[in-house]
Amino acid sequence: MNPEDIITIDLATYTKMQYPEVIFTHVANERKTKTSTNSKGRNFSYEGNLLKKKGVRRGVSDMLYFEPRGIYHGLFIEIKVDSPFKRNGELKAGNVRKKSSLHSYLNGESVEKSHLEIQHEFIQKMNERGYYACFAVGYEQCQEILDKYLALRPKETLD
Repeated sequence: MNPEDIITIDLATYTKMQYPEVIFTHVANERKTKTSTNSKGRNFSYEGNLLKKKGVRRGVSDMLYFEPRGIYHGLFIEIKVDSPFKRNGELKAGNVRKKSSLHSYLNGESVEKSHLEIQHEFIQKMNERGYYACFAVGYEQCQEILDKYLALRPKETLD
């Protein structure tokens, strides 16, 4: 288990104990899949391909809370161990995953984006659609965001 897994498990446990009526889930979209090499020397993954066909998307936040509060439809938290931002507020450079397939192009996916850029875009899109979505660094910040969110009264905001 990595540190992010521990934070996720702790947050899920906390949610179940403190808010048993709250509906939430963890999205397991960070799976590592076995790769094989085809006859042309390219790497591929049967499992990864199957997950994509089923609709698994890169960048979806780690914890999804399906509870409307305040002005929001729900809460999406992207859990981080370290801040994804530089001191000047810019997003840090992450690992770039090159995509050059026709499928990626047709679906509007960028050819080169880091996982942080993709996660940040997802957060922005969810915020535009009326959800509260954010990065949270460490367990304490995750818990604080969750508690504040679930305490919101109608028409209140978190910002």
